[in-house]
Amino acid sequence: MRLFVRVSEAVVLCVLLALFCGCATPNVTNTPRSGIEKLVISTAADRSIVQLDEVPWKSSRVYVDFTYLACTDVEYVKGCIRQRLGINNVMLVDSKKDSDLIVEVFSGAMDTDYNSFLLGVPPVAVPVPFAGTVQTPEIAFYKRDAQSATSKLGLSVIDSKNGKLLHHLHNLTGFAFYNRYSIIGIFSWNATDIPKQDDIFVYNME
Repeated sequence: MRLFVRVSEAVVLCVLLALFCGCATPNVTNTPRSGIEKLVISTAADRSIVQLDEVPWKSSRVYVDFTYLACTDVEYVKGCIRQRLGINNVMLVDSKKDSDLIVEVFSGAMDTDYNSFLLGVPPVAVPVPFAGTVQTPEIAFYKRDAQSATSKLGLSVIDSKNGKLLHHLHNLTGFAFYNRYSIIGIFSWNATDIPKQDDIFVYNME
């Protein structure tokens, strides 16, 4: 009898603890765009911009005109272009009248593509009488989510003294991807060509 009373008291205590104990849920928010999206776009942009090395700049004074540049993450693209010109020993000036060359930059693409492949059963909306619809869970034996980015930049190099077009580059393209894979929802892995944190390049311009 005493054992039964003790067990009953323990059960009641557990129920009371479950009713009155509190729990805290952290306020988790996300930015409108994912970090992966920004990384694939910026990596594709980097691979376009590095091709500026093909122009024989010859230590010129350059004014960069971004009037015609309209693309995703435009400020990052502007900064990287100015940085790349500096790596090529270009002296950047703030006005056309002080320059030897005017560089006009424009963009043909700075965007992402997404596709998904599923080997299994996709979610299905099942009508339930008097209750609307119920979404069945996805059953994925194998799944791939692939996100890629494409960058295309163009460049016109103009003599600031006479307005003559000296060089034109209209197919500076770059690509990057980030793919996610999973098997039966247990095994998952990623594949990407985004540079790792260890792959950092430092240019000493001394």
